[in-house]
Amino acid sequence: MIEYLDLREVDGGTLLGLLSHLAENLRPSDIDEIQATTGTGPMQALVESVAVSERAWIIRVDGEPVCVFGAAPTEFPGAGSVWMMGTSRMDERPVALSICRNFRPYLAELHKLWPILFNFIDARNQKSMDWLLWGGFQIIEALPNHGPEGRLFFTFSRYEPPCVHPSSPA
Repeated sequence: MIEYLDLREVDGGTLLGLLSHLAENLRPSDIDEIQATTGTGPMQALVESVAVSERAWIIRVDGEPVCVFGAAPTEFPGAGSVWMMGTSRMDERPVALSICRNFRPYLAELHKLWPILFNFIDARNQKSMDWLLWGGFQIIEALPNHGPEGRLFFTFSRYEPPCVHPSSPA
């Protein structure tokens, strides 16, 4: 069974336990990306990502945390910085299909806060790029020499404008 835990409703001790499990089991590609982006370890990256996020969720499968994602405000009006990190379980076909079937409402929730969702992805992180493309994100720009390791990264984004009623003034 898959469940999405809204991290606004999780107490601090439980949250640290969930993040610790994720940090100890992150996909190697996510660990490499964290290192290339920040130079920090997985636990610090997870805690900081959750702390700065306006909204964040952990996906559990049969009680086991397999993924954490969210989005944080940026200095750009209308744009949020979206992120996701997970264990290799999120790439298992039945788990991936279940996440795919249930994920779109959470993107819609983030788009209520920010019409533009964006961030940067390590060019080596093909599995995450596949997830992004599935989720309707576009790869929009190459960033050579990004982060402390000077790696090739790409900017990705997804735009969903707010709905405007046809009779509303523009």
